[in-house]
Amino acid sequence: MIRVRRAWIPGLPDGLLIAAVAAVDVALGWLGWATRSPPYDSLVYVDAARALLDHGQVPAAGHLSSLASHFPPGGTYWFVPGVLLFDDPRLFESPTTALAQVVALVLLFGLVRDSFGTGAARLAVLLFGLSALGVMAWDGILIGHFYHPVLALAAVRCTALWVTRRRAWYVAAALAVISMAMYVQHPLMVLLLSGVAAAWYVYRPPVRVLPVAVVGLVSLVVWFPYLQFEWERGFADVRSMVTHTWILPADYASVWCDPTMRIEPLEVPVEPATRSSVDTILKVPAHAARAAGAFTSNVRLSGTAPGIPWLLLAAMLACPFLWRVNPAARTLCFSTFAPWLALTVLSEPGRPDRTLWLWALQVALVTGTIAWALQRVSRPAIRVAVAAIAVGLVAGNALVISGPLAWLETGWAGTLPDRLQAVSAVASEVRAEGRTHAAIGYDVSFWAFQAREHILDPAYKVGRELDAWLVKEGCATTLVARRGCRRRTSGGSCRSTPTLSNCRSATGSPGTSLPASSRGPPSVPT
Repeated sequence: MIRVRRAWIPGLPDGLLIAAVAAVDVALGWLGWATRSPPYDSLVYVDAARALLDHGQVPAAGHLSSLASHFPPGGTYWFVPGVLLFDDPRLFESPTTALAQVVALVLLFGLVRDSFGTGAARLAVLLFGLSALGVMAWDGILIGHFYHPVLALAAVRCTALWVTRRRAWYVAAALAVISMAMYVQHPLMVLLLSGVAAAWYVYRPPVRVLPVAVVGLVSLVVWFPYLQFEWERGFADVRSMVTHTWILPADYASVWCDPTMRIEPLEVPVEPATRSSVDTILKVPAHAARAAGAFTSNVRLSGTAPGIPWLLLAAMLACPFLWRVNPAARTLCFSTFAPWLALTVLSEPGRPDRTLWLWALQVALVTGTIAWALQRVSRPAIRVAVAAIAVGLVAGNALVISGPLAWLETGWAGTLPDRLQAVSAVASEVRAEGRTHAAIGYDVSFWAFQAREHILDPAYKVGRELDAWLVKEGCATTLVARRGCRRRTSGGSCRSTPTLSNCRSATGSPGTSLPASSRGPPSVPT
């Protein structure tokens, strides 16, 4: 039986290990930050963070999903520290994500230590922190707050402590973390409740009404702006996410400057379509490949050589049958497998990223299998060698290997992209003329969703990320009416000359079958 240690904070040697791995993650995750542009979904939260800081305006809704439904607005608070500390939109997500990475490593260490021992916990920190997905988890541009594993780890950690320590406040803490994860990160974090339910069913740890009621009351207060927003919309966004129904108005092109323009997107059909979860379950043969892709996406993204991803997958699948009887380990197992299996059915086609937040928990299962195997090896030298080989195989990914080379070639920050250099040059010319505003259009490629979903949220205006860069450069565009797509390019994007936007304000636009967002206009003129 593996003894369970109860300390939350690692000792000094383990703390130094976590600090070293976190430093590597931050250095590699921030590598080349100057070469990136903030994604549209992040700009929604940047606007909301500025409105919160400048005017005390509490956000009511977040970015738009692939179904054109509004997410909860909790991501705004993820961006607030970055907006306070920096004036560069490429860095707004960095402070919170860096802190989250450190906390995630501490939580992962404690979770694996309680389940499989201290040696396995150290191995888990190395495997996760040096894997491709571990480095990407810190990178606010590639994953950011949407799929960072920190809150999932916190929920499972509290659930395991609830089982082992049998204190009712731990389940209240787990429920609070799950509520926060759904609000701040992604609604699919509700799947973490399956682990809590399984823990209660198997071990019957105590539950008290008062702690759960307190969590429920606090969650209701936090969620109230979004619930009020949904009440006014007839909970259309919630129904869309539950039923996988695309709710973008069919006549979204009616508010374009050129309503006859056609866009041929690759992400979703031009006409509204409904995807039912029940249909997905019934049509097993048609969706078998997609389900397998969602099930194995994380190990495929983390592998560095042929066969390594499948070894990782085999280690994950073998873990439930290999550990010695340990409530913490068993809680970790069904808290990982239940959401994992559910996502193979619920994930939209072409979206294997839905499982990225499970990678840290999956690494915990891998280390559990390795720890079980090494317990049967009597020689310490062989144990160290096997652990070192495992770390080397996982750490030998492109992000870790190519990172130092890129650092030497272009520097840590990298170089400013050509499109942002062009915008900076135009802004300099405008300022040289003694002006801060000018009619500036862009000839850029854009994804089809940016044109379609602008009817629901003005932040999705084509060229919006360039508008944000103009503001950073002390300038702003006054151009509102822009013309449409002239020709299609590869990758499902279009080119516009100049870029496309609505002729009128997105709020209250004619032809909208659902009420538009009530967040108000963005901070950058459109």
